[in-house]
Amino acid sequence: MKPATPIRLFVVDDHRMFADGLIELLSAEEDFEIVGDASSISDAKLTICDANVDAVIIDVHLPDGDGFALHEWITANCKSSNPKMLYVTGDDRVTSINRAMTLGAMAYLDKTGGWEEVANALRRSAKGSKTLGTNIASKLAENSFTPETVDTELSLREKEILKGISNGLTAKEMAAELNLALPTVRTYVSRMFKKLGARDRAHAVSIGYARGLIGS
Repeated sequence: MKPATPIRLFVVDDHRMFADGLIELLSAEEDFEIVGDASSISDAKLTICDANVDAVIIDVHLPDGDGFALHEWITANCKSSNPKMLYVTGDDRVTSINRAMTLGAMAYLDKTGGWEEVANALRRSAKGSKTLGTNIASKLAENSFTPETVDTELSLREKEILKGISNGLTAKEMAAELNLALPTVRTYVSRMFKKLGARDRAHAVSIGYARGLIGS
């Protein structure tokens, strides 16, 4: 018997063998309910906003575009349900990981990680926690660290700023949330970038996830 409020899922993936297997395995869990699936962006747009979805499992590469375009469309058009977006993909490029997390994805997982990793990420996302797959975190670590940045610790305030950036907040929004002056926030951002060796906001977020500074 399923719980009164299972997590309602929509799967968008054109690899049918993978998608069907994932749907079958997740459907067997009491706390998940599959309410729809699609193999393309155009098909997903037809029903996803009306499906009262809690979370969307999405691939990066789709026949008629990329998952990022669909992510942005869902964010703009499915505001009543505001589903959480979780990427399950074979694309482990750092640029793709950065793009997904900057858009506000709750998880970025490798398809080779197994369905249990997907299930755990879904449960974590329902509680507001983000997840990077084990393989993905390793990939980021390989591409983000330098000897100069590994041993440099962030202050508590700098970690708060980094978390705000990972949640898509602007400097002005972080200033209001943390009760700080806007120039002070910008100073913290600059210091945090320097300590991490980050080129920009997306790079800082990727380093933060790889080091475990955010995402929990």
